[in-house]
Amino acid sequence: MEDHYESVLATRYCKKSPLIEILSERNKVTKEAIEEMKSQRDNIDWPKIRDEERRLKHDVMAHNHAFGAICPNAAGIIHLGATSCYVQDNADLIVIRDSVQHLLRRTATVLDRMATFADREKSHVTVGRTHYQTASLVTVGKRAALWAQELLMAFKQLEHFFETMRFRGIKGATGTQDSFLTLFSGDEEMVEKLDDLVTGKAGFTKKFCISGQTYSRQQDVQLIFALASIGAAVKKICTDIRVLQAMGELLEPFEKDQIGSSAMPYKKNPMKSERCCSLARKLIHTPQEALSILSDQGLERTLDDSAGRRLEKAMMMLTEEGVDRQEAHAVIRATALDAKQRQAFGPVNMQDILQDSFFASVRDRILALVDEPIRFTGRCESQTVRFINDELRPAIKPYFDAEATRVQLDV
Repeated sequence: MEDHYESVLATRYCKKSPLIEILSERNKVTKEAIEEMKSQRDNIDWPKIRDEERRLKHDVMAHNHAFGAICPNAAGIIHLGATSCYVQDNADLIVIRDSVQHLLRRTATVLDRMATFADREKSHVTVGRTHYQTASLVTVGKRAALWAQELLMAFKQLEHFFETMRFRGIKGATGTQDSFLTLFSGDEEMVEKLDDLVTGKAGFTKKFCISGQTYSRQQDVQLIFALASIGAAVKKICTDIRVLQAMGELLEPFEKDQIGSSAMPYKKNPMKSERCCSLARKLIHTPQEALSILSDQGLERTLDDSAGRRLEKAMMMLTEEGVDRQEAHAVIRATALDAKQRQAFGPVNMQDILQDSFFASVRDRILALVDEPIRFTGRCESQTVRFINDELRPAIKPYFDAEATRVQLDV
């Protein structure tokens, strides 16, 4: 993992990206900062990052500080407009996509070999068994074809997930894209273009239209159910092989120097099938945990509110004024924690919070926004309309029949 780390900015502000030109006009991201980050992309001081994480108790901010230390020209804009889940969730989705692609290739190889075996043994007659008892005759090839069918159905579930999985993209701290809307001075079209650009650069063709702080864990559930289905198919196949080996009808390969038992030298245990069953059991029992994680995701991500919650906007404005993004984060963090403590003794208004001279350049702009809370919601309205019109209504339209019978609840 460490050998493949890339900073968020190195991938976001890539060569020929429209974002570089847009931001450089406002002196937010200079050519020197971009080149500096590119030159230091592989210079990762892991001990320093670990020290920073112990100090800050935050993994992403530890990377930001460490990367900023070796990229002083870029330190002020690293992670600008982003939140930790922008880094973590999107990185996870890239890893998931590449891993699933690998699993599909490996499973396809297994299916190909099963097909070869089934075809070779299609006329090889054997005793069929129901309830583990002798039944009508079948062939070894037909039995293998049944095994392959189980795995093929699970394979298709995983393939469907791979073809439909979506990228989180740039959605901001609570999914409203408010920070990016601020970066682009309220231009929603540019925010959407950036979202598409980042999605494409990550190698995805689909992205979530809406999200909270994290992408929907429903997608994780779909993946885990597909993997559990593969595990169940493998366990069924390997359990059959173990039973058939006990009956002497089908044997695992047994190598020349292989030992079945330290005490019983005559034993030939089906150790490969046993291991497959053991590993498959873990997959089979994972969906319950995934469902629990999904159901426990409260609101936008069970985030605690505070008196200083509006200060994300202040951070964006301060950065526009040339303040280092990490410095702004540190001051706002201290201010917000102080406001949180004072809130225990009564209401705290925004004017009190912004008394620090650090906020002098943006105080009036922030106070002007306080009376218009809708301006803190980013693209909530347009996101909602787009989701309803582009995704929800088209999906349910075929199921609506004007003459459908209404069910009456009679209690």
